[in-house]
Amino acid sequence: GFDCSGLVQYCHAVAGISLPRTSQAQGGCGIAVSDPQPGDLVCYGSHIGIYIGNGQMIHAPHTGDVVKIAMYTDLHGIGDAGKIEYKYMGNGGTEETRAAVLQ
Repeated sequence: GFDCSGLVQYCHAVAGISLPRTSQAQGGCGIAVSDPQPGDLVCYGSHIGIYIGNGQMIHAPHTGDVVKIAMYTDLHGIGDAGKIEYKYMGNGGTEETRAAVLQ
């Protein structure tokens, strides 16, 4: 199974994007965006997932659990307290890169 950062790292590797291993390091990368698109990262304290649209994200709640789809507004108790930030990790802002992360 995956933990949150392992899932994010794996999905981006499949799309040809290299990311660091930890959620804190992943959240420090990329370009901050205010209007997230599917494929963008959802950073929430020490937790991280991938935005899939309509206010939802795919994430691994914790090691040993299954990958789940959740409303990112329902993440209270997962990760540290903090605001939700969105990050675009692709090259050149292409929609193709974002879509490849979700394959």
